[in-house]
Amino acid sequence: MRVRQFTCYALAMLGRFAELARRLPGYERDAEAHGDLYGALNLRVGLPHTTWLVRGDVERARAALAHGERWQADAFTLEHYYTMYAGAQLHLYRGDGAAAYRHFAASWRALTRSFLLRIQTIRFNAWYLRGRVALAGAVAEPNGRAARRAEARGVARKLTRAKGTWGAPLGTLLEAGVAALDGGDPSPLLLAALPGLDAAGLRLHAATARWYLRGRDAAHGEAAERYFREEEAAEPERVAAMTLPALALRAGS
Repeated sequence: MRVRQFTCYALAMLGRFAELARRLPGYERDAEAHGDLYGALNLRVGLPHTTWLVRGDVERARAALAHGERWQADAFTLEHYYTMYAGAQLHLYRGDGAAAYRHFAASWRALTRSFLLRIQTIRFNAWYLRGRVALAGAVAEPNGRAARRAEARGVARKLTRAKGTWGAPLGTLLEAGVAALDGGDPSPLLLAALPGLDAAGLRLHAATARWYLRGRDAAHGEAAERYFREEEAAEPERVAAMTLPALALRAGS
């Protein structure tokens, strides 16, 4: 079962959600049949949870999240992080930036006190999520816009300066979100992020950048639409906004 979990997380990182949608139900049934509630939970929340949002299946995403919210432990565990991640993304997908920020912020201190951020995959994904909810919170709550903008910018700098080839392009994406929030043109930053995203195999993030560049370059738009079609995305606009939220990104306009 552990191999299956790692496989699903790798597929999610690579943005291969159509394949995940085919695998996850059977894997979950097998885990439950063997009494592996830990394994079943790890397949439902965290990165694999993105699968149901890409497919627009909000009810399934909510049901999966409910399993994580029932997880009990004396300390902040990996499952708490996975549940926090899934819940924040669900709010982002639904376009509720204020709720996404509150959901994330409620667990951030506990996450930082755990040892989980010593793991690069968790650290980069958690930082990127923090930047995303900060951008979404800035849009949703104008009174806190300056603080949320500064938070997103700070996370972007951490990612761009971090060791590890895939942190920098994620940081550049957040910088593009800050540029859009400020009313500027995020196109140069989106273009700058693409080589690193492609090299790292972050297909969802690369497709999101190309989605926002589609008004500038038809080839980027075609590539983004092809990706979302192949991965059976129900509402590409919502998936893109979840992956890189901000004020309306006006790349290419």
